[in-house]
Amino acid sequence: MNPTHHARHARPSAPQWSKEQIRAARMAPIAPLLEKRRLHLIDAGGGNHTVREHPGLIIKDSYWRWPERELGGNTIDLCMQVLRLNFNDAMLELTQAPEAREDGIAPKPS
Repeated sequence: MNPTHHARHARPSAPQWSKEQIRAARMAPIAPLLEKRRLHLIDAGGGNHTVREHPGLIIKDSYWRWPERELGGNTIDLCMQVLRLNFNDAMLELTQAPEAREDGIAPKPS
């Protein structure tokens, strides 16, 4: 038996995320997520914040950009590109935030 094939079936299945859940997670506010992770936000004016632990990273609402690294995007992108989470872990983190629960983006049961 192919070991890769076997390993793929040994993992539990990931939650199935709907388009609405993904859309809501993309629009989730970034500041509460970073504060939950104990990262320090610095007010940069105009609704923008920088992140002390990631010099040059600028966030505003559910968008971010990191000009020095030519990166930017929505909240899911930040989870994956800056916090180094995979998509499923990013969605789980975002759906467990109080704001996410109010938006009803908890995962569907498998």
